[in-house]
Amino acid sequence: MVMIHVLLVFFLAVVSFWICKLNVILSGFCSVGYIGEFEFVDDHRAGKIVVELNGRLNKCGVISPRFDVGVKEIETWTARLLPSRQVSS
Repeated sequence: MVMIHVLLVFFLAVVSFWICKLNVILSGFCSVGYIGEFEFVDDHRAGKIVVELNGRLNKCGVISPRFDVGVKEIETWTARLLPSRQVSS
């Protein structure tokens, strides 16, 4: 019984940590003007986030290459795969 309680407390701490980080990211998008308001909805399951889109985000995706990359090679792969910072300026 104690082990279940410890695991539950750990799980809730991890979830609250990531919700806090997601709140910071969405607040940044909101302050720049990429999205409108956002709201966390607790549906007693996994939860939902309702985001008001205003048309500034046209295409979103994930870059997920299937390569084994070492710690020392991360900067090289980042420069190779991510678009330039001056693309939209």
